[in-house]
Amino acid sequence: MRNILPSIILLPFIFLAGCGTYSSFTIKSSPSGADILVDGKAMGKTPATIKVPFPENNQLVREKKIVSLKLKGYKEAKEILSYGENTDKLLNFELVAEPGNETVAKANVPQADPEKKVNLEAGVK
Repeated sequence: MRNILPSIILLPFIFLAGCGTYSSFTIKSSPSGADILVDGKAMGKTPATIKVPFPENNQLVREKKIVSLKLKGYKEAKEILSYGENTDKLLNFELVAEPGNETVAKANVPQADPEKKVNLEAGVK
């Protein structure tokens, strides 16, 4: 019975060894509201702070993950994530409008104040 007790105590640690760990990433985008996917799995919308699991393989090497941002009218943005111990990494994406998408392009252009235009045409400053 004495020989079994140490084995029972060590058993949970044996199963947890090689399971990997998590890294925290703060993901922002301009414009915000993009869907965040990590290896195809939905993780929320920007801006957000997410925890990404990094399991180890048989050689005790942490896997890399791919984060992608998707927003209608914009090209998909991708980045490779790697494990960072006890750190919160910031990823800031500048999303690019798809060609031919006039609605998105107009939304990014500052508009002139129509009241000022009318006043200037009338000679009022």
